[in-house]
Amino acid sequence: MVRGKKTEGGTQTPRKPSRSVPGPIDGFLSPPAPADFTSTRPDKMAAARGGPEQQQDPFLAISRLEKLVTALPTKTDLSAMMEEFRAGMHHELREVRVEVAGLTDRVGGLEDRANIPPEAPPSLLAELSDMKRKLDDLDNRGRRQNVRIRGLPESVITDDIATYVDALFVTLIQDPAITSVPVDRAHRVLRPMPPEGAPPRDVVCRISSGALKERVMSVARTQRQWLLDGHQLEFFQDLTPFTLAARKALRPITLQLRQRQIAYRWGFPFALHARTDGITAAIYRPADVPDFLTRLDLPPTLVINWEEGGYADRRVAADARPLRPQRRPRPLQVDRARSPSPEHLGE
Repeated sequence: MVRGKKTEGGTQTPRKPSRSVPGPIDGFLSPPAPADFTSTRPDKMAAARGGPEQQQDPFLAISRLEKLVTALPTKTDLSAMMEEFRAGMHHELREVRVEVAGLTDRVGGLEDRANIPPEAPPSLLAELSDMKRKLDDLDNRGRRQNVRIRGLPESVITDDIATYVDALFVTLIQDPAITSVPVDRAHRVLRPMPPEGAPPRDVVCRISSGALKERVMSVARTQRQWLLDGHQLEFFQDLTPFTLAARKALRPITLQLRQRQIAYRWGFPFALHARTDGITAAIYRPADVPDFLTRLDLPPTLVINWEEGGYADRRVAADARPLRPQRRPRPLQVDRARSPSPEHLGE
């Protein structure tokens, strides 16, 4: 026997049958293999029945693919689904819009009701009116010795107003025994200087002696205007803005009282007292006006509510100069260097 030489007539080893390698999608295309229940029992004839593996049917896989493709939704189905989804969304949005509109109406109603100030009870309004009158009386008490002079030209130097006013009062009284009327202070009203040709600002002065102040006012009330030092001057008692507003509001009533020759006088705290034929009537607050007119048999008269706004009401006339906007106060800054230490707080 020679190495490498083929023997003639020898038997060859039979080749093993080729096995097909399963692909990644064969498990989805081919039907599942039936369960082998006989594998648990050893079959003596298993080796004898062994044969070549059965080949898969390609038409069965194609049929299954066709069924899967047929089960997919079509364009019509997708359109129907989109229409159904759109209709549902429109319905939900419509409900949300209705709810938002209802909430908007409710919030608007709440805002309208919140903007309307609540009505105060009559007892509270009466107490508030009395408080305003008492505060006004306290302010007027601090002005009892003040005299307001109207018509003094702006050319008078501010530094010499007190001396100038002292000489005016001496000339007004015309009493040889009075050679001087001491004035504690005198100044123009706190208002911008008027333009050229406009009426000058009033001068407010405080006379040291209350008796001399009453003497000056008793003489000044004898006539409306006084020609002193070549100027037409008027003298008034210095009153609060609240009292002046109340007297201005009651001017139509005082005019009727003068026309009917009914005696009246002003009171402090603010009041208007009138008396005729044994009948007395008084006005303390705007609510007393109708009863006052009825008691004195006067015709109905429209009177402005002078208490509305009180001291906080700073109305500006149409021809007056507008008020300058006030600056907002700066927030307080805490000085950390000067803040008390815990030791000091413990003491």
